[in-house]
Amino acid sequence: MNIIEALPLIRKQISNAHLLVVGEFYDHPQPYLDTIKQLELGNNITIINEYVANEAVHLYFTAANLAVLPYNEATQSGILSIAYGFAKPVVITDVGGLAELVDEGKTGFIVPPHDIPKLADTVIRYFKENLEQAFSQNIEVKRQENSFNKIRVYLRK
Repeated sequence: MNIIEALPLIRKQISNAHLLVVGEFYDHPQPYLDTIKQLELGNNITIINEYVANEAVHLYFTAANLAVLPYNEATQSGILSIAYGFAKPVVITDVGGLAELVDEGKTGFIVPPHDIPKLADTVIRYFKENLEQAFSQNIEVKRQENSFNKIRVYLRK
């Protein structure tokens, strides 16, 4: 719920901010819906509570300016890699191995878990400093550096 709770703080600085929550809920959605109602965010959040087939993933990433992954715990995240695949910058929480994949201040930002004000401030900073193009270019460079085309195979005789 971190990003939902951060949205009112974000909207104070970025009035047109809209949150797109995509993917099947692993737990019951009612607590999230209750928070959205309590914070009067119904017009500022779109929820797609369903499995998203590979063929439809692009629809959501092309609609987004930033992928926010406020995990409370994780080891890795396929979503982070998919975001990079679409050259989308990320804001992630510093849990598990997620921070290893983010070049702080270049491809995204890393924030402490459960720190709603810091999460909001970081999202605000991203938009206020207009970082999307620079971060997306940095992601492209990183993708090229990690391309399979760069792998050299050495065979022993």
